Amino acid sequence: MSTLNHYLRPPTRFAWSLWLSVSVLMAVGGGLTTLAYQQYQVEAQMTVRNDKLLAMQAATIAPTASRLEQEALKRWAQLKIEREFPWPPVFLAVERVASPDIELLEFKPDKINRRIALRGEARNRKALIVYLGALAAQTGLSNVYLTHQQTVARDTLETIAFEIKATLVE
Repeated sequence: MSTLNHYLRPPTRFAWSLWLSVSVLMAVGGGLTTLAYQQYQVEAQMTVRNDKLLAMQAATIAPTASRLEQEALKRWAQLKIEREFPWPPVFLAVERVASPDIELLEFKPDKINRRIALRGEARNRKALIVYLGALAAQTGLSNVYLTHQQTVARDTLETIAFEIKATLVE
């Protein structure tokens, strides 16, 4: 009779309702899991899009200086170059080699490349060669060379116009 005992037992009233509630809970749990996964994907897409937008915005916000600001920056850069130019050694070198036979007419510094150009007139070629040698011997100057010379006649006076260039020693 042991094999038929389960037929004799009264049926439970909650068995079907228990199975039904478990299956409904599983379906709701699956649905909620699917919704959570979809929200996660949407959030990941939004994060990527937000990062792209921030990168685009950062690239377009690059500050552009106005024309006045650019001119002011340019003037400041020129002033800095002017201040950093070694005026005292240049003037000392030129003054040390002063000669009554040489008349300097123009002194042009190239502040960016640290060079100077001297234009003037010499009484004769010998005075010009002596002046050129004396300039080359100065410690503040290097690569001293004559770039141009020309004989200039004014009435009865004949002089030699010249141009000398030199690089400043740093």
